[in-house]
Amino acid sequence: MRGGLDPVAKPVDEDGHATLTLTIPETAELLGISLSKAYEAARLGQIPTIRLGTRILVSRRRLEEMVNARK
Repeated sequence: MRGGLDPVAKPVDEDGHATLTLTIPETAELLGISLSKAYEAARLGQIPTIRLGTRILVSRRRLEEMVNARK
């Protein structure tokens, strides 16, 4: 994948397709930051989050756009 996050590290669903969203721990791992920093960045709006009930998810596309824009 050109200019995006590492495609090898993408979490996949049971059919082998890359998931549309990431959990905060998956996001932390992809970004190479600690879990506490990832939760803090999500709380501060520095990571694009989607809230579904009590779950906090991160849009893979918006995260990639954010990372690419900061290069």
